[in-house]
Amino acid sequence: MKTLFLLCSNLLYIILAHATVNVQTNPDGTHATAVLVNGSTTLKYDIVFVGDGFTSSTADQDKFNNAVLAALDALRHKAPYSTNICAFNVWRVNVISAESGIDHPITGVSKNTELNCTFGDDVGTPERVIYSTTPDRVTEAANYAPAFDAIYVLVNDAQYGGAAGSIVYTSLNSSMQEVIVHELGHFVGHLADEYNCYFCNGGAEPPYSGPEPGSVNLTINLNPATLKWKNFVASTTPLPTTVDTPPGVVGAWAGGGYSPTGIYRPQNNCLMKALNSELCVVCSHALNGILQPNCTACERDPSSLACAISKLRKRVFVYKPKIFRIPECCFCPLLTDLRQQVEIVLSVDNKKFQIQVLTAEGKKIQTTVRDTDQGTMISFEENIKQAYLLQITPNTALKEAVPVDISINRNGQAVPL
Repeated sequence: MKTLFLLCSNLLYIILAHATVNVQTNPDGTHATAVLVNGSTTLKYDIVFVGDGFTSSTADQDKFNNAVLAALDALRHKAPYSTNICAFNVWRVNVISAESGIDHPITGVSKNTELNCTFGDDVGTPERVIYSTTPDRVTEAANYAPAFDAIYVLVNDAQYGGAAGSIVYTSLNSSMQEVIVHELGHFVGHLADEYNCYFCNGGAEPPYSGPEPGSVNLTINLNPATLKWKNFVASTTPLPTTVDTPPGVVGAWAGGGYSPTGIYRPQNNCLMKALNSELCVVCSHALNGILQPNCTACERDPSSLACAISKLRKRVFVYKPKIFRIPECCFCPLLTDLRQQVEIVLSVDNKKFQIQVLTAEGKKIQTTVRDTDQGTMISFEENIKQAYLLQITPNTALKEAVPVDISINRNGQAVPL
């Protein structure tokens, strides 16, 4: 009998562990809703919001939907997310729980929720830390979205809390919007916490005694010549730094990474240290470096010179041999010389790709290939009465498509693509 009970228990656990997450179905049969779409999921940074502790009631699901909009609003109003909002796609998946709220181990509150989220027990984990005991179910819910680079769980609880590991969590506390951008700083920018305690219960915290931190915004190094963020520090600023006059001095401020001493942060105030602050220049620079490639120059500023220049380039994705037609010389018939010198620059290594120019009939054209700062340049002399094709062939099999930027000059003049 005992053996049978154990077998049944194990079977029940397996069934529950592999049960399908209960999510809301949209009228069109899909299970994910687009909140912000700026482009293809292959080009943008996709964030999927899922909820835990929201029942099927209209009130609960509306609360989740509004929380997602509030999260997006937080991104729109905190630099550098705000200046890179074009980098993001935002999706939501409405998860349905049996009960509202999540677990509170300290007070003994236990809720039956779909993603099994809980606050910390203040023994192994600070109470403010939120996490799921079944993260695979969180991922299962997020997989209903077209794609994700980050999964963000919003929990239906008013107590302050949040966390960022492989999944990001935040409660619906009054500080939610500030926590949203703080936690995304961890996940998107790989930024460390800059405050000087872990449990933050009034106990004395020891000095930092570990190795050089891997994050860009903490260091144990006070050498001005090798400081991680030396390019932001004035030569007259002392290290360590103690005087913030005028406010915003970049230097080496003591405290961070849950220790009050032995470790240093770039500025006195930063969102990674305290809510309702701006991100310091070092943290902003790190986030910019990650997010900016997901925006085109024209998305950031349609009137900029960079936008105008970018229109003279074309991006293609190469996975297997790719052929495209080289734009014809529209005004060349007005010239007496029917032969033009064409230069094509591709952002690839010519040792990894075979690049050829062909006639429309498939005849290979004699070309000159050389390396440049922008990539590979292939040049040839064209007859304006002839159509030409550019063929790009990977030398080895590729596991995924490679983006290739292409620009063309005729007799030194850029050709719109």
